[in-house]
Amino acid sequence: MSAVQERARILIDSLSDEDVEVLIKMAERLAEWGATQELLEDEEMVASIKRGLKDLERGDTLSLEELRKSVSG
Repeated sequence: MSAVQERARILIDSLSDEDVEVLIKMAERLAEWGATQELLEDEEMVASIKRGLKDLERGDTLSLEELRKSVSG
């Protein structure tokens, strides 16, 4: 076990169950933020999202049934 992991284990062991729950929620949010940042740094993904939002504004959409028909041929 690394020194960082050992420090984390000692800290977590000293916390109440309620505080550990808060810590877990914060860690989950931090991981979600990291994933969001990754997407936002992907210029192609951001451009695709912007195109999709413009399509929505124009009403240029397909119903689920139309999509199924276009995919199935």
